[in-house]
This record gives sequence, structure tokens and C-alpha cells, in this order.
Amino acid sequence: MLKINLYTIYRSIAGERSVSLDIEEGSSLSTVLTKLFALHPKLEKEFLTDDGAIREHVSMFIAGKEVYGTDGLETVLSNSDIIDIIPPVEGG
Repeated sequence: MLKINLYTIYRSIAGERSVSLDIEEGSSLSTVLTKLFALHPKLEKEFLTDDGAIREHVSMFIAGKEVYGTDGLETVLSNSDIIDIIPPVEGG
């Protein structure tokens, strides 16, 4: 199963540290996020802009690689992938 790890405020919103999803091999990140939002609708506005793009301040990593360095929402995933979603870091 694909695993999505949520950090700090995203854990509070979802009410859990991680979500496991059974996906079809070759599913896109967009498809996986749609499944996540079906379980936790409040996360959608946190992660995506009104036009469906990943918000600049949201850091998503797939198997340790930042999504911005891949094919973005069209990145192809497998059931063994781990996605880490990290909110912006504040403070100084």
C-alpha cells in the first residue's frame, strides 16, 4: 500500500499521522491526492490552489524526492511509494 505521511498542522487537520491507500500501479499523484481528499476534504484547500496546482509553500516528497523536481501532479506512483507532505516552516 502507498503511504502518505502528514506532518504538524496537516496531522491535526486529518486527525492521523499517516494514511495508507491501495492504488493501481501507475496512478498519478493527482489521482492519489483525490483519494486522500475524499477521506480528508479539508486538506484539499491546504495543498492545492483554486486552479488545482500544488501550493508553493507545501513540500511534497515521493521516496525522498521533492515533487517539484519530478512531473508534479502527473508523477507516476506505485503501491510501495511513500509520500511525505510537509507544511511551511515558520519561525526564526
